[in-house]
Amino acid sequence: MKKFLPLFTVIAALLTAALIQHESTLNADVVTKTFTTNETACVWTNNLIIDSIQLSAGTILFTLEIYDNSSASLTYVNTAYTNRLPLVTNLVTTVITEAGLTNTFTNKVLMTVPQTIAAATNTLPAVMKVAVNANESSVVPGPIMISKGIVLKNTSGSTNSEVVIINYHKAGE
Repeated sequence: MKKFLPLFTVIAALLTAALIQHESTLNADVVTKTFTTNETACVWTNNLIIDSIQLSAGTILFTLEIYDNSSASLTYVNTAYTNRLPLVTNLVTTVITEAGLTNTFTNKVLMTVPQTIAAATNTLPAVMKVAVNANESSVVPGPIMISKGIVLKNTSGSTNSEVVIINYHKAGE
């Protein structure tokens, strides 16, 4: 039994090292994007978890907005629909009896009336806004959860080449 203990320890250490190596490389990936003036780009179209974002600026301030969307559009449209609006009103009822007497009753009633809500175009809210000074780099740590996809927008108006590196892994894996 004493002869097997060192062998068991070595096997356990090898299995642990293999498991750690497997976990550290499981579904991890990198997206790199170089930006030009006021560019908006969809760089991923699925749910994921951002582990970190590295930003590198050119010769002027670099500002970046991150959106959760599956296309490069930063707007969405709510189509027209019909809503029901509650309304309290008086209901007047007149009853004439066989004897010819007229009785009038007034009651308050709750009713609903249709109301059409017009279509509306809305702007997506940014998940994050980040700025990096000229000729500098910055790392934003995660996790940042994305459900539809990553849309990046360069809002700095720079004509230099700014670089964004996103380290991520697929959500749920």
